[in-house]
Amino acid sequence: MSVVSSLKDLNFHDSRLVSVGLSFPGGNDRTGLLDIDYYDWEGNAQRRADDANATWLTKRLRLSFGFLAHIELSAPDLVNRAQDIDEAEVDYRLSSFQARYAAFKREFTHGSYPLFEDGCEVLSIRFTTQNYDASTAGFLWLVGGKVELEWLTTPSSRRANTFSDLRSLTYAAAIRGSDAAKPSLASASSGSSLFIGSTLDLMMSA
Repeated sequence: MSVVSSLKDLNFHDSRLVSVGLSFPGGNDRTGLLDIDYYDWEGNAQRRADDANATWLTKRLRLSFGFLAHIELSAPDLVNRAQDIDEAEVDYRLSSFQARYAAFKREFTHGSYPLFEDGCEVLSIRFTTQNYDASTAGFLWLVGGKVELEWLTTPSSRRANTFSDLRSLTYAAAIRGSDAAKPSLASASSGSSLFIGSTLDLMMSA
């Protein structure tokens, strides 16, 4: 089954973003990693059917992007948690990238476009989070190709949230490598938003 099809079959409600990584290995290359503690609705339903008192479990899911074309993060409520997922939309605004590809190929017949060019599956996924202000919900949106899905752990107990967890939001951003520039979020004219730095890991507090 393709990665896109596999993701469409999952229910991400109440799952938790763990970390987002963006790397620039060289040239025009940029790769990405996303780790999620997936709230195992499918397995939990079966466990509860077998045992009404069974513990609800999570398991760690990793998405690896061989080429990360686009990344955006918004957390409008600066006080409360930004990592708890409400829902995920697969193929979100993918048609806009397909239109850019078609326009590029019309203008540069022999040019190479980093998405759609090699026939690899392209994933556009937008996670709406349970982080709000008066008019907007938070989100994480990624678009890329050469995507792999991997389950890193078997189901494990979900740690209970404390009051301080619910009232605080901590981001720890670490820049590795020779590029010591302060991380920031930059919006290019094309609409893409990319983190600046040789490698950036955005860790969501537990």
